[in-house]
Amino acid sequence: MPTRKKATEPVYTKAQIKQADLFPGTNNAAIINAALEDDKTYTITQAEKAIKDFKGGI
Repeated sequence: MPTRKKATEPVYTKAQIKQADLFPGTNNAAIINAALEDDKTYTITQAEKAIKDFKGGI
């Protein structure tokens, strides 16, 4: 039986997420800068969770 590779979500840097305006309705520059780390890549799901967690802590 052939095995199927699990589809992976694409990953983005903080700069790509800000540039693509992936989270409309948020104060992108301020919140994304504070919520996401510079040297890390994120899937949309991970970025969304990080932003939500950050907003919940304010």
